[in-house]
Amino acid sequence: MIFTQDGEQRKASEWTFQKYDVFGRIIMKGLHVMTGKTHDQLRTIVENEVVSERYILNSHWSYSWNSLTTLLTSTNYKQVFQVNYYDNYDFRNRPEYINTQFSFVNKGAEYNKRYGTDTGITEAKGQLTGTAIARLDGQNKFDYSVLYYDNRGRLIQTRATSHLEGGIDEEYIAYNFTGQPTKKLHIHSATGKNTQKEEYAYTYDHAGRLLKTTHQLTDGSTVKP
Repeated sequence: MIFTQDGEQRKASEWTFQKYDVFGRIIMKGLHVMTGKTHDQLRTIVENEVVSERYILNSHWSYSWNSLTTLLTSTNYKQVFQVNYYDNYDFRNRPEYINTQFSFVNKGAEYNKRYGTDTGITEAKGQLTGTAIARLDGQNKFDYSVLYYDNRGRLIQTRATSHLEGGIDEEYIAYNFTGQPTKKLHIHSATGKNTQKEEYAYTYDHAGRLLKTTHQLTDGSTVKP
């Protein structure tokens, strides 16, 4: 665990915290208030402890809170800024992610096939598979995303909520055999609004150098930079 503090935070006894899993990956960022604790005092408390947390579906934010509980618990922090999920899609059993808007969508032969399933254990090992990011608007609301990969570990689809009511942002990426993106499709939708689509296409020469990018809008018009 890491605590950091800038000059403005010091005035309010606020600390930014980062929690890690056993692989050293950031699982959570947030804000905590600790009155009467100096940098040296905190260092004395934590310097001899190796602090890491593990995934537990039914725990707060689906992570353990076992370490340094004299400083930070699942109930005494001020705000969580971001939560990251890795390795699999078990977190989709959380209420925030159950909605089918987060489910993988097959876009046909043009776009790469997903590797694994929501219940797979090893297919997404080592990958960032989901996030929850605070909107910082004072409403304690979050935007949630799910990330999907192909059998070469390349990101092929992202599905995320937006600040708009009923908003969902979709991104699809297609690759050639050398791993270069050949197409990107963005779809933006929200309750009561027209769906907006943007598609980018990339052309390369025999040496893999980008030759041309085209940008097609919802109405079918194509922009050639």
